[in-house]
Amino acid sequence: MSMGIKTGIFPLRISLKKKDTWELIAEVKNDDGREKMVTVRIDLPDEANFSTVGLTKSFEKNIEGFRANGTVQFKMPVYLSNRADVGNHFGKIRVMEHFSDFDHVERTYAKDIPFRIVE
Repeated sequence: MSMGIKTGIFPLRISLKKKDTWELIAEVKNDDGREKMVTVRIDLPDEANFSTVGLTKSFEKNIEGFRANGTVQFKMPVYLSNRADVGNHFGKIRVMEHFSDFDHVERTYAKDIPFRIVE
């Protein structure tokens, strides 16, 4: 079976001059009929951070008992980095299915996350 990945980012574009922030919502659904062990990893482009200070460009969460047909949702703010520039940029969400332990990856699913910066 597979994993379903949905992402949403609000607003669709932000202003470089106003230093707006995004709200990122990532939802992962276990479409399989069995419980799984998964890792959810979100990587941001160089133009964005998960914190207002420092370089927090990635988020990772291990889920040991992801229920069959269950859903997990992450909602987090995303801030412009000092290296931000006008244009379309892409982050990525990856969901890795594991077997035995978190060191062994059985399958990986990925989806791009668009970030649009305007003047």
